[in-house]
Amino acid sequence: MERKRVLVVGGSGYLGQHLLAALAAGGEVDVAFTHHRDTPPQPLLHALPGLRAFRVDLRSGDGLRAVSESFGQIIEYCTKHAAVEGRSTAAAELKRFDEELIDVDTDTLYHLLMAGNLMGVEGVLELAVQRTAELIRGKSPEEIRDTFKIANDFTPEEEEIIKENAWALQ
Repeated sequence: MERKRVLVVGGSGYLGQHLLAALAAGGEVDVAFTHHRDTPPQPLLHALPGLRAFRVDLRSGDGLRAVSESFGQIIEYCTKHAAVEGRSTAAAELKRFDEELIDVDTDTLYHLLMAGNLMGVEGVLELAVQRTAELIRGKSPEEIRDTFKIANDFTPEEEEIIKENAWALQ
């Protein structure tokens, strides 16, 4: 029997955290949750490993559309792949569909990757991982941070160590 998947909206709040803990303790479901800060709450992720986090601001709705659309795109992917299965023209049609599905901005790509992983749809997960690799290939760490909007959290001392050992990163 396939495991059930649960998305807890508002999972980083007081009640949400207790619900996440109870669901995770049961071990019978895969659990994801929404949070409103720029980065997922690390203490919660460390306390309950295996959780997946989606950034959503429930007051403004920011991010909710992305999560909702990502799940919709996963369903569309599954429907499309099931509909063309066994047809001789399927390969070219699916390739075109897959390319359009994954030709998105990095925020949408992140949500597709997370939703594909949460829903257990390996095809979408593989497409998203491949696209992520393409976006990283040949870029410096600074360019990768810019592409994916990742804050540089190195201290000045760590930056100096990186500069001194630049040869090891080439």
